[in-house]
Amino acid sequence: MFASSREVGRIPLVAVLGAAGSGKTTFLNRLLALESMQHSVVLLAVTPAAAPSPVEGDASVNQGTEAGSVALEHARVLKLPAIELVNDSGCLCCGMNSALGDALRDLFLQALSRRVPRVDRVLIESRAIDPSALRLTVRHAPFLGQRYVYQATITVVDAKKLQTDGLGAALVALLQQSDCVVLSHADLISEVALASVTGLIRVHCPQIKIIRSDFGLEALVSDTLH
Repeated sequence: MFASSREVGRIPLVAVLGAAGSGKTTFLNRLLALESMQHSVVLLAVTPAAAPSPVEGDASVNQGTEAGSVALEHARVLKLPAIELVNDSGCLCCGMNSALGDALRDLFLQALSRRVPRVDRVLIESRAIDPSALRLTVRHAPFLGQRYVYQATITVVDAKKLQTDGLGAALVALLQQSDCVVLSHADLISEVALASVTGLIRVHCPQIKIIRSDFGLEALVSDTLH
């Protein structure tokens, strides 16, 4: 899931998905604080008012992606306007004629010419994305497919909200396309409730990897790097 570009020969893409307020950015902050993740680049889909031109390393882009959200504490962030990424069906557009396609192409060319430090992987944080469409596009788009490889989908879910609201059809469909689910706010519910939430996910996704956002990140990265 977190293999580097040097290990796989192409730049891995990892999608980090979840509803607004689910804890995606908090999870990313903890993940990116690990030494093995320091050469990662993050692409953020944000509202147009908060989206400057995508320039890697611009400190001004390291702010929350939603009102009242946690700021992303990472040096290498590219912020892309969500309005240019999401089409009429609500999916994040990922072809070459899109903001995301342009950003991935430009990032590769900058890394190739050594205008930016090496890129071990790209993490895409978004609320609106179809993992199967992104995986298909990366595999078949000529430029992207030769230089990037889609590696994993991670979905962040608020454990407390899940305990209260249960699993809706849309979330079940997303989890069934995910490689890992991260339970955020797990410290706000009891261990019994957490076990119940985990069991609920297992009913629909028996093979999915489940971790808590405040526990197990090192093991998650270690398991997938080696």
